[in-house]
Amino acid sequence: GLLRGRYYEGDYIPIPNGKPYFMSPTVSPHIYYRYDSSNFGEIKPQNKERFQRDYGLEVNPDKPLVGIVSRIDAGQKGLDLLLEEVRGITVIEHILKLGGQFVIAGSGDRFLEERIEKVCTELKAKYPAQVLYLRGYSPAQQTDKIDAASDITIIPSIYEPFGLRGPIAMGYGTIVVGRKTGGIADYIVPYNATQDTGNGFLFEGFTPEELLAAITEAINLYKTDKNAWRRLQQRAMQEDFSWEKSIRQYIEELYLPAMSKHKAYTPANLGVFVLLTPIGLAEGIGVLIFTWLLISFFK
Repeated sequence: GLLRGRYYEGDYIPIPNGKPYFMSPTVSPHIYYRYDSSNFGEIKPQNKERFQRDYGLEVNPDKPLVGIVSRIDAGQKGLDLLLEEVRGITVIEHILKLGGQFVIAGSGDRFLEERIEKVCTELKAKYPAQVLYLRGYSPAQQTDKIDAASDITIIPSIYEPFGLRGPIAMGYGTIVVGRKTGGIADYIVPYNATQDTGNGFLFEGFTPEELLAAITEAINLYKTDKNAWRRLQQRAMQEDFSWEKSIRQYIEELYLPAMSKHKAYTPANLGVFVLLTPIGLAEGIGVLIFTWLLISFFK
């Protein structure tokens, strides 16, 4: 289509969202204990213990806590995949059988919410103190605690222009198991045990089997090699999702090349590029103003 053609001509530049600075374990006022990439190995487990205790889960550091904070829908976020069965049981139950705990928080599609609630209620009876569903809108006081406590999060999106959920979780040292699509494929580098590289786990096909395989790989690493897991967490936490980096990309990859190609610049002709980038309206307006100032400076 039109956008694809402009992309190959170099006129359409995909630039990732910047992550607000306050979405971080170093500054969040809502988590039990603040931490950063230098002390997460000691402090993040303390957040997990407090969360398990406060929310009625078994307090056990050896059980990987799989925590999901998301809009509940099947059309984009793909959360219905967790309810699909592999070898006769749901993906959620497989997580529990692998020795993990499962927490999900969010609101959205009522039908899917009810399905998740039904499955979680049944699993609570079968696996006491291992499952938690926080249905409905989840305030930052709750979501930040989940991010700080979780070892793993799952993002099985059908499509994802970029999304901040993964970068936020990674900043908390929570490892992403995500589907290889859109922005997720851009910011997740698959873990490689031989080379000890990567920052998360990816699966490609939108199937419960592929999702379960990626989850199993993550849980097995957590349970069998704590040192490798800590290094994986540190690499995830050290990824740069700052607005400073995004702004540099806007200037170096978008505005300056555009200015070198055209003689007349107005907010109208450069604003098209801004509106095509996956950022919010307020940020887009701010960048548009910045564009106008930049153009005025170079005139």
